[in-house]
Amino acid sequence: DIATSICAEGKIRVKSHEGRELPYECIVDKDGRLTRNPNALYEGGAILPMGGEVGYKGFSLGLAVEVLGGILSGTGYSYSKKFLGGNGVFMEAIKVEAFMDLEEFKREVGELARAVRSSKPRPGFKSIMTPGEIEYKTRKRRLREGIHVPEKTWMEIVKVARELGVEMEKIMESNPRMP
Repeated sequence: DIATSICAEGKIRVKSHEGRELPYECIVDKDGRLTRNPNALYEGGAILPMGGEVGYKGFSLGLAVEVLGGILSGTGYSYSKKFLGGNGVFMEAIKVEAFMDLEEFKREVGELARAVRSSKPRPGFKSIMTPGEIEYKTRKRRLREGIHVPEKTWMEIVKVARELGVEMEKIMESNPRMP
């Protein structure tokens, strides 16, 4: 799973539901102005590609994802009238042994990860992380502490559940960690 934008749309939606600004200007409004207002995205704005304002290279990766994960999967692409919403999927399997010895590959990937982690972090940061580390740490914390769901998001879940006939009260009574 990768993101080719500077920020995940889900994080923008959470800030919108919380009524809070984004921590940095990661979207442009409908007139192309940078903004920290999360609602601007849903009013005709766009999320900046990897690289932010100078993200034309990130944009090309984003287009590749639209083609492979959107068009090829049948989901459609973001600006298409037939866009079905949700997430299309593209998976690629690589037989490492067709290119090099598997143990050598694992060793070199491990060396690369150690080299990345040993890099000096920018001022104000404690460490350098490799892809997936944040998610791994977040999963551990959420298993321990639970998952915070903004009230607006929770109310949307309850509304849809009721429309589908789900008895939310029984579920909430049986799980003391639910709001």
